[in-house]
Amino acid sequence: MSEDYDNFVGKKAEVEKKGTLNEFLGIKDEEPWEKQWVGMPEFEQEADPNYKELLVKFKTKEDYEKFKKLIEQKLTVKTKSIFYPKDDRLPNRLLRWVVDD
Repeated sequence: MSEDYDNFVGKKAEVEKKGTLNEFLGIKDEEPWEKQWVGMPEFEQEADPNYKELLVKFKTKEDYEKFKKLIEQKLTVKTKSIFYPKDDRLPNRLLRWVVDD
């Protein structure tokens, strides 16, 4: 019996996948959001309006400081992205609906 097993060590079985159990049973696989999206309007994601996205790495702190001066924008250790030229729109955190009681 051990000899039969040794013949299959390191070999992978060739199995043709025939589909899922739901396909076999004729049940449509539904995404979780599809159950909630009944009667809702269609949604189309607009294309990204930005021309180019660029990842920049700096070898030294001095290079980083030169870059900050060159682009004339405030950068901190927490800055993850910027627009160039600087985006003049108000940040969403400043747009609030306030009701006086």
